[in-house]
Amino acid sequence: MSLFLPSAIFAIALSLDGFGVGLSYGMRKIRIPWKSLLIISIASALALAFSMIAGQIIASFLSKGIASFLGGLALILVGGWLLLQGWSQRLAP
Repeated sequence: MSLFLPSAIFAIALSLDGFGVGLSYGMRKIRIPWKSLLIISIASALALAFSMIAGQIIASFLSKGIASFLGGLALILVGGWLLLQGWSQRLAP
C-alpha cells in the first residue's frame, strides 16, 4: 500500500502529459494514424516497465539516502545544463 500513492501520482502526471499533447495536436488538426499511436503506446509502456524494473534492481543495493542524493544531483545537473544552453543561445550572435 505504501507504493500506491506515488504510483497513482505518477500515472496521473503521465495521463495529464499525454492529454496535453493530444489536445495540442487536436487543436492544430494533426492526425496520427492508429498504427503509429499503437507503436507509441507500446514503446511508452515498455520504457515505463523497464524503468520500474531498473529502479527495483538499483534500490536493492543503494540506500535511500544515496538514492535521494543521486536523484537530486541528477536534477541539478540537468537544470544547470539547460541553463547553460539557454544562456549560450542568448549570447550567440
